[in-house]
Amino acid sequence: DGGKRGKVYLYANNITHLIDYTRGSVSIWDYVQKRDNLSNKETLERLADMAGVILPPLDKDTQDRIKKAVTLAQIWEDANSYFIYCLNNSESKTAQDVKTYLQGRGYTAEDIAELELGYIPSQKQLYDYLTDTKGYDKKTVEDAVKLNAGIGNTHVLTIPYREPVGRINGIIVRAITADAEPKYLYSTGLKRDEYLFNLRAQKGAKDLLIVEGLLDSLIATARGIDNVVALGGTGLNKKQIETAARYGAKLFTLCLDNDKAGAEATLRALDQLQEQDRVYIALLPDGIK
Repeated sequence: DGGKRGKVYLYANNITHLIDYTRGSVSIWDYVQKRDNLSNKETLERLADMAGVILPPLDKDTQDRIKKAVTLAQIWEDANSYFIYCLNNSESKTAQDVKTYLQGRGYTAEDIAELELGYIPSQKQLYDYLTDTKGYDKKTVEDAVKLNAGIGNTHVLTIPYREPVGRINGIIVRAITADAEPKYLYSTGLKRDEYLFNLRAQKGAKDLLIVEGLLDSLIATARGIDNVVALGGTGLNKKQIETAARYGAKLFTLCLDNDKAGAEATLRALDQLQEQDRVYIALLPDGIK
């Protein structure tokens, strides 16, 4: 469609979308469907053929469900691109406060881009962008993007919540003031109990390091430390462990916060990991949380 060459990215942690920071992102489904002028059924067959997958017969209801899931993921991708744009381009005081907060944590501009961190100015502005600029039906947006009242108000730093396959399932929004409780708010519909935050296919020795902080796991990945996931405010459960094992985890190391709450959470996590053969606890130095 024109534009500057070299501006489109395909990230290893998000293989379902082509990312263009100048014009927004597009799902592989929509790109192939539009490029080749295909129906939903033809698009599914084309992608399966490209991936070397043999599909079972699919009825219309199944095709429609797949298309609905693709649309939902695309809405969240467009919302995430909007948040990133707002953080980089808004001149509001709150946007500058978000940047100051991130810089205070030692994040570089490259880190912030790699983590896909963004800023939501308000829910109204987000909905207006998705309907007026991106052209989504209002009801479709309202059904897909359900946000707590504090999001875009007390909580403004956005973090995409990606499934292990890379698809965005919603957002996490952090408060940047020290007195805000809770620190994080979540969009409705996140499958937080099904998989650990930042879980991807395991690399190397198949070791999985479990920390508490969402941003801690992301910054580790951004700086080249693989296989770091976060509890993200939930207790470890059997489903999360099973999902991690399915994605290749063979060894589990708990590295939760070095405080009373972290010690208690570690004991609870050990109860859930009893059936695993290789479980370790990382001991942090005194004074390091």
